[in-house]
Amino acid sequence: MPLDRPDARRRAALTALELVARERTRVTVPAVFVCMVVYVAAFPSLGLELPPAVLLFDLLILAGLGGLAAAVFVRRVPLRWMHAASAAALWCPLAATLAALWSTHHEGFVTLFLMEVVAAGILLDTRWLAGTLAVANALAVAAIIAVGGPLMGLFLSCIVTATVFAFLIHVLMRRALYRAESMRLELDALVETSPDAMFVHCDAGTSCEIRWVNAAMLRLLGYDHAAELVGCRSVETFVHPDDRARLIEHRALVHAGGRLPGIDLRWVRRDGGTIHVHADSRPLTFAGQDAWLVVARDMTEQVNRDRERIAAETAIRKSEERYRLLFDGSPLPICVFDAETFRFVAVNDKMVEVYGYTRDELLAMTVKDIKPAEEVPRLIDAVAQAQLGSYDHVGVVRHRRKDGVMLDVDITAHLVEIDGRRYRLAIGVDVTEARRIEEQLRRAARMEAIGQLAGGVAHDFNNLLAAILSNANLIAEELGEDHPLRPEIVDIEAATNRATALTRQLLAFSRKQPRKVTAVALDTVVTTLEKMLSRLVGEDIEMRARLAPQLGTVQGDPGQLEQVLLNLVVNARDAMPTGGRLVIETANADLDESRAAEIGARPGRHVVLSVTDTGCGMTAETQSRIFEPFFTTKPVGKGTGLGLATVFGIVKQAEGGIAVESEVGRGTTFRVYFPRVDAVAASVPEPVREAPVRGTETILVVEDDPFVRAAVGRQLRAFGYRLLEACDPANALEVAAAFPEPIDLLLTDLVMPGMDGRALASQLLASRSTTRVLFMSGYSEHAAVTSAGLDSRDRLLEKPFTAVALSHAIRATLAARASA
Repeated sequence: MPLDRPDARRRAALTALELVARERTRVTVPAVFVCMVVYVAAFPSLGLELPPAVLLFDLLILAGLGGLAAAVFVRRVPLRWMHAASAAALWCPLAATLAALWSTHHEGFVTLFLMEVVAAGILLDTRWLAGTLAVANALAVAAIIAVGGPLMGLFLSCIVTATVFAFLIHVLMRRALYRAESMRLELDALVETSPDAMFVHCDAGTSCEIRWVNAAMLRLLGYDHAAELVGCRSVETFVHPDDRARLIEHRALVHAGGRLPGIDLRWVRRDGGTIHVHADSRPLTFAGQDAWLVVARDMTEQVNRDRERIAAETAIRKSEERYRLLFDGSPLPICVFDAETFRFVAVNDKMVEVYGYTRDELLAMTVKDIKPAEEVPRLIDAVAQAQLGSYDHVGVVRHRRKDGVMLDVDITAHLVEIDGRRYRLAIGVDVTEARRIEEQLRRAARMEAIGQLAGGVAHDFNNLLAAILSNANLIAEELGEDHPLRPEIVDIEAATNRATALTRQLLAFSRKQPRKVTAVALDTVVTTLEKMLSRLVGEDIEMRARLAPQLGTVQGDPGQLEQVLLNLVVNARDAMPTGGRLVIETANADLDESRAAEIGARPGRHVVLSVTDTGCGMTAETQSRIFEPFFTTKPVGKGTGLGLATVFGIVKQAEGGIAVESEVGRGTTFRVYFPRVDAVAASVPEPVREAPVRGTETILVVEDDPFVRAAVGRQLRAFGYRLLEACDPANALEVAAAFPEPIDLLLTDLVMPGMDGRALASQLLASRSTTRVLFMSGYSEHAAVTSAGLDSRDRLLEKPFTAVALSHAIRATLAARASA
């Protein structure tokens, strides 16, 4: 701020004079001390003798002045005491001289007094000019005293001394003004070169006119000259419009007397650009008026850096949020563990859910804690061999949940380095359920393979059984009831029936057996078989049936349902060789989706058939294989391994499910779930013993198996029919073409080489439309039978069949022609 007014210049001069006096004090005290030493030593040389009291007084003054000089020299006198020290130094020699003048009344002491006054003036100013004037004044005074006497010398010395002192004061004032101007120039240089913008505005209401600006202020706002701002613009001119209200509010608080920190504002440059500043203001008096000094610092770069920092922090935070979202939101268990200590350092929410531990519990554990002991060496080797940055598919490993349940987890791992330390990132896929389903699929595939095998041999096997059974029936008819070979023939028939049942079991567990589906009440099945089952299990086993009231109805083949119950009871009996308790129960049940998925059934209403025993029970390994065909734990010759496999096939064919609960030494419970239906169960007809039916019609028999053809031929001749025989379809067409009479019935096998029975029938009926057709097959689910496209008018006789069944099927087929 320039010193452009007289009052300001005077105040600056006085301040400079005070500084000069302070600096001269450091010179005054030592100089006066030297003068006093010369003064005391000069008395003897001048022939003056002082009284002892005056001499003692001067010596005391000299000692005090010496101590003060020493203190000033070593800077032990505070600056605020310098004025007192200077006055004491000047008055000490004056006091000593006045004391000598009072005691002796000698005129020489007047000269000394005047010389001491001049010396004090010299000490107050170190300029050579003032010092020279002071010495000249002293010499002039001494000459006047020598010529005119003490009174004249005293008068003249006062005039001269006053003149010298006036001159000295003028010189000191000029010097003070010079120092003040120097200080102003230095201050102006500091203000103008300051990097901070400064300006002074008046405190006149809301106008706030600008009175002074520095160069930094002009550069900041983009102006060239101070005249463009000073006197013609207010502060609000360059404050951003959105910040003006906040500035007015801040100014009101400051005017109210509050000591507030600076304010951050946006200023508008001359070119329209916006800058960010931090402004501090202080009150002052400028040109006699109240004003405010504002110091503003350009914060644009810092604001931009702050914005960049905030943007970077926001990006980092969003990145962390994305990482957390991907990490914790992953549907797969993910963990990070130390590659050296194997301790978990991070786990996601899915891992907490799957393994049953809390996050804090997992973070206090190591990977080794969730693995079986036998798999820990494999883990250590895998981590040791891992390469930084590589992805390793570890494969399926075993992990232990908090509740002890073992999980099958497919692991993919990645070795990373963070802050110089290696960590292992592992992602797991819980394949426990998938492996269970896979095992079920493998088991189903095995059963499908056995089913294909069973279906493949069923045709040929049933052909053999048909030949055996037909011949046994003929022999039994020929021999009569009383023949001694009758029992052997009965045994042959029984063995054939057992072989037929074995074939049906093979087809049943492979779900290839044709079903005669009807509405069945399970409690009726249990009641019907209860007496037979009691005899079957023996007297050492207590059997009890618990039938539920209002039991629902199921859809199924009654014979197959009886076979399910029979096989389960036989299995329970064999598990209790020393006796026990067997309970058969029925109940209604509702399966939810999870329970239905566990047993392989559909959710919804079901009827449950349970068979519980108190036998030896089964291990988990045995339970996993009990439905495999030909798997048995019984001794050789005691079981075929088809009983439970047959049960499984029948239940799956009925779209049901099986649950097994077993414990070694405590027994086993089989629960079979059948879908419940709303139909009413059909009544079971009483079996009727029938006799063979005879006839005289002409029948063409087409069968590629010579044994079956011969056996059927003998039966038909015995029943009184005329017989034509052919070994294959081509031969049958030749025989039909050569036979001139009508052919009443075509009895043909469906599965034959070259041409199936359906194609043969079509060709034969093209020339003989009145001929009826009866098909035979050893396996009704064979591909040839399925592809034959039989309709409702076609009749099929399954092998093996008895003579009575054959005769009735023939008569029914011929009777259909008559009604047509």
